[in-house]
Amino acid sequence: MIEMSDENRSAEVAARAEVDVEEIAKILGIAPALVLRRMDDGRLPFRQEGTRRLAKREDVAKLKSEFETQERLLRTVAEADEIDFQPEPRLRA
Repeated sequence: MIEMSDENRSAEVAARAEVDVEEIAKILGIAPALVLRRMDDGRLPFRQEGTRRLAKREDVAKLKSEFETQERLLRTVAEADEIDFQPEPRLRA
């Protein structure tokens, strides 16, 4: 059995802790172009690795939570005003 060095193990853990634009889009249920926009406007921190943009999973989870909170608030306001609120459809992975 081949043992993984601590350095390789750390790199593997770090790689799993970050996700690229395509995976972020799947997690959030939005188009990759919108993920890029969120990165550009500062709402989703990222780092550049060559041509790839990578974000921490925890930052993606925070943004997803913000999206869900906004949707709940909009639904509450719509119900209070008796508006038929239909959120934009999310992309399905």
